[in-house]
Amino acid sequence: MPPRPTLSHRLAILFPVEGRTPQLIWYQSERKVDVWGGPAEGEPDEEEERAEFDIAKLGSVMGDDKPPVQYMPFQINPVKRFELDHTLNLVCREEHGIDGSKLNRCILEMTKDKTPHNWRGPVVALRQVGVGYQPYSVYEDITLADLRHAVDYFLAYGAGFNRNRY
Repeated sequence: MPPRPTLSHRLAILFPVEGRTPQLIWYQSERKVDVWGGPAEGEPDEEEERAEFDIAKLGSVMGDDKPPVQYMPFQINPVKRFELDHTLNLVCREEHGIDGSKLNRCILEMTKDKTPHNWRGPVVALRQVGVGYQPYSVYEDITLADLRHAVDYFLAYGAGFNRNRY
């Protein structure tokens, strides 16, 4: 694994289409700041509110055609049935089921061909700080434990686990 290219790069897990094992990859996480509030014209000063968030720059990892992507956040391990203290975000091609994407052999291998969903195209697992479905998120390096959570998600997705909390 090459060293971290810059301080803004984060570690992610790639589930490649053709490979049999997941790969650690570096991706650039671009920090943005959203500012709102502040004084209206003629009003006394109010404090501005600010929120920092990251944008994952995956480049051509999702395909050379740079397709639209879908983010699938989760904070519960659906197999072990416990809450995570962070958010995992699986990123896949938005139209992977109809755009001609190939079946993801890596996910089939990792789940021993027991995933109920027809995963196609590359899938990338990203780790976000904190929980909750907030529009503002900051990314951090993925961990080995997150690999297990992602595989458990692949095993449960499409089997109805998301209909109920557990």
